[in-house]
Amino acid sequence: MANIVVLRVAAFIPQDWILFLSTSAVDVYYNGNNREFTYFTENQPSLSKMVQHIVVDFKNKVITPYKSVGPTTEKTVSKKGEATRYAHKQAGDEGLTFSQKSISSSSASFSIRASAGNPLFTDAPNIDWKYDVTVKSNGTVTIVGEHDGYPAHEIYKRVDNGTPVKIYTHDPRKTGDTPLSLGGKMEYKVDKTV
Repeated sequence: MANIVVLRVAAFIPQDWILFLSTSAVDVYYNGNNREFTYFTENQPSLSKMVQHIVVDFKNKVITPYKSVGPTTEKTVSKKGEATRYAHKQAGDEGLTFSQKSISSSSASFSIRASAGNPLFTDAPNIDWKYDVTVKSNGTVTIVGEHDGYPAHEIYKRVDNGTPVKIYTHDPRKTGDTPLSLGGKMEYKVDKTV
């Protein structure tokens, strides 16, 4: 039986910078997170665009949610390669919600929703996901829901501070999804039990 099961859901941009706009005079970029898939991004908001981290404590029958949204930086570069402007802003985390929690000695269930946008370009669509989660005291996690095709997406569990286990990953570099995938409905369904 597990005492603590942690669920970690994150969206991140693998590249260091992504090109947003190119004119005859300048290129405009937004920062990425410059990383690959990993569980180990706790307390490092700059490594993800948004995160929901849920701690299920079967011993004390408590579910504790944490959330964060990473900072956004815009960089304008002249065609000569010189950075001419930087803008930096932090989006709010009010769109990351946790609800419908229940916990017993053998099972916990809850729903998580996340929606956060680019604070420097408010017309851009938000990054979104929504999941219903069941966690069993034997460490099994079932997660059902959906997410946008961009950016990269990862879901991990960690039982009693052991080795993190990948539940699901989505890599837009492999699927061809771009920031345009943020608009409209969420493209990818998830139904996993690990």
